[in-house]
Amino acid sequence: MKSFAKQDILLIEDISEFVKERYHFVQSQQLDQLIVLTERPFVFEDEELNKKLRISEKS
Repeated sequence: MKSFAKQDILLIEDISEFVKERYHFVQSQQLDQLIVLTERPFVFEDEELNKKLRISEKS
């Protein structure tokens, strides 16, 4: 658990303002203005660990 709290977290970013803006577009039916962030899975260097966790770059 120590590695998760100290080594494995790369970035924590507050996107509250971004979400508020997106919500405004949804509420006002301006979906063409809507930008959605893309998430990617975190892939470890250890391929065996990736297999055990069923993680792939294509997930």
